[in-house]
Amino acid sequence: MTTGRPDQKGEELINVNNTVILTNLPIGQQMKLRDGSTAEVTANPRDGGWVRARFLESATNPALVGNEEMVFATDVVGLIDSPDATPFAEREAGPERAAGLARPVTITTPEQTLERLLLEREIERFLYREAELLDDRRFNDWIELVAEDIHYHMPVRRNVKFGEQHRENTDPESEISWFDEGKRTLAGRVRQINTGLHWAEEPFSRVRHVISNVQVGELQGDEVPVRSNFFVWTNRLHDEVNVFVGTRHDVLRRDPDTGWKIARRLILLDQNVLLSKVITTFF
Repeated sequence: MTTGRPDQKGEELINVNNTVILTNLPIGQQMKLRDGSTAEVTANPRDGGWVRARFLESATNPALVGNEEMVFATDVVGLIDSPDATPFAEREAGPERAAGLARPVTITTPEQTLERLLLEREIERFLYREAELLDDRRFNDWIELVAEDIHYHMPVRRNVKFGEQHRENTDPESEISWFDEGKRTLAGRVRQINTGLHWAEEPFSRVRHVISNVQVGELQGDEVPVRSNFFVWTNRLHDEVNVFVGTRHDVLRRDPDTGWKIARRLILLDQNVLLSKVITTFF
């Protein structure tokens, strides 16, 4: 959720308490993006984290026009009046919304049911396998699950007043984050740990990832939005214990040669102040 920029006209914005709320944006809703582009919602997981949108105009990359991409809440600065937008039906505020689907998935045949179940199981196994690699300190194998163009982001979370929810998570474009990394930085962290000279990981910490509440969105081409919760427990030296709890908003991309890759990860930690001396854990 973000606010409109001061230079935008009031009639371009549809907001609540001056806050753009992505949760109930209908299919067909047009949006103004931070880089000046215009995009139209094509799918909405209704969890407030992102929407999938088709680019109508691009201020930075004309080749994007006509293509669909995941658009983050922090990318949206305002909404444009869209009379042809299709509102969600009342029934969609029930189980479908709770499931975090990119759009209500219509299943009419046993074959579609089986296909859906297999996709969900495949995604769950991928996430559990990822957690196992991290817990077993197989960092070189873990980094191979990361896409070359990944955006790995953990914002700092603020305590804000009602109506200022758009300020709760720091903006990666203009504010500091706990993590705001690409694959090059992540790979560098892996190399540093593997040297045995990393002061915070010598000796290694004992880490355990517990992944739950996996919600798989609708497959869009070779990408799928996935939401999951995490509980990460770490023990360093004798009695240094830290606990991290939160939720992740991922975009997973199917690679025809190597399988699923993590193309985007937003990590929302349910802590305002970190009590840990240092964060070396991958989430």
